[in-house]
Amino acid sequence: MNILVTGATGFLGGWVLSKLCDEFGRDRVVGTGRSRERGDELTRKGFKVLIGDLTDPGFIENNLQNFTHIIHCAAKSSLWGSYDSFYKNNVVSTKNLLQGIHGIQKFIYISTPSIYFRFSDRIQIKEDSALPEKFVNHYTSTKYLAEQEVLSFNSRKIVKVILRPRAIIGAGDTVIVPRVIRAFKAGKLRIIGDGKNICDFTSVKNIAHAVYLAVASENDIDGEIFNITDDNPKAIWEMVEETLKKLGYQPNLKKINYRLVFAIASISELTHKIFNLGEPVLTRYGVGLLRYTQTFDITSAKQILKYKPVITTEESIDEFIKSFQGEQ
Repeated sequence: MNILVTGATGFLGGWVLSKLCDEFGRDRVVGTGRSRERGDELTRKGFKVLIGDLTDPGFIENNLQNFTHIIHCAAKSSLWGSYDSFYKNNVVSTKNLLQGIHGIQKFIYISTPSIYFRFSDRIQIKEDSALPEKFVNHYTSTKYLAEQEVLSFNSRKIVKVILRPRAIIGAGDTVIVPRVIRAFKAGKLRIIGDGKNICDFTSVKNIAHAVYLAVASENDIDGEIFNITDDNPKAIWEMVEETLKKLGYQPNLKKINYRLVFAIASISELTHKIFNLGEPVLTRYGVGLLRYTQTFDITSAKQILKYKPVITTEESIDEFIKSFQGEQ
């Protein structure tokens, strides 16, 4: 068994790389990524990391052969950007890996449950739950296309698995909690709507554990799709305020009308698109994520992968806080 972890210089990929090295040995696991600085840091810690671009077939052909198990974590994950950039990084890279690496036995694709999102409360979403008529943004549409590339790849020899982890948090998080902190410190954080919505989160250690289970599983999991969460939905705004308190802040968050802030986000998106101003502070999807309830059914992961969370959401938040404060 020789394992390749793409996106290893990123948050999730780095944790997956570490987990699989612990389980199978560092001589069997190699990571790829784009950040040379982060790659050098991982190399100094004893990991094997190759720096390159997965959208370049030449990089794959010349550097990534003889791997039997691929964990494809790399992606363009953002609330904003051109369709071409998302398609290239999410779909083309996936095609290149499938077509360019010979001898693959198992391909595990890290997708997103954001494909289910449709600006409404959704409870206990299953893997086969209805998808929206139109995906909310380019990220979700291209992640779904990449899923289809994996599942439809014409090779009976390859076991293909899709994992959909919801809102990944933990030590090293650069997206979810840091954005909340920045918004609060800038005086821009508001409770959107009534503040009663609940959501699932996935600790990065839990998704790394789910990846390990998928790699090691001897069950027939070809073509399976699994939602992955901490299996304990949280009242999102209560968790936000509790996290800020643990960081030493004194949150007294005010509420804002959802329709008002959604309208502001719509105008902001249009303005930034017309004048090419980059990612706006507010997006409709970002506002919707903070307004609506989203919980997920992970029965399939429990029954087929034998998945059980190894850490709670609260413990994962505490680990983030410890690492975050250590960086200050």
